[in-house]
Amino acid sequence: MMIQLIIGILFFIGLYILTIDEARWVKIVSFVYYIILSIIFIVGYNQRLAFIEQSETIVKVVENPLYSWVTTFGYLYSIPFMLISFYILLRIVLQIKNKMKKALISGLFLFIVFTVGHFMNLLFILLFYGTTS
Repeated sequence: MMIQLIIGILFFIGLYILTIDEARWVKIVSFVYYIILSIIFIVGYNQRLAFIEQSETIVKVVENPLYSWVTTFGYLYSIPFMLISFYILLRIVLQIKNKMKKALISGLFLFIVFTVGHFMNLLFILLFYGTTS
């Protein structure tokens, strides 16, 4: 559980660095969202772990309540993070005058944001579900 805590702290540090030059409302909304989401996730995660430990039957992966909980929250963490990242990168793109360069760079940024968000989701599932099964 220690590695999950370290990754969580690094996530909040990364979120702070990402939003350091943004408007105050972006910082407040993003931090409040992720703090509330983290509290809900940790409480539900511990309840589902306790349920699985008390259960005497072997639960299939598809029917496992922990798997569905972790994958759902993986998306709830990664998709807003991708939106915040793209919002911040879009401000850089809007400063470019050439329309062709603007389209190419925004497409590149979109690809990078989706790729990083997808791997972030996979890492989240690996950390919280892969270490318990």
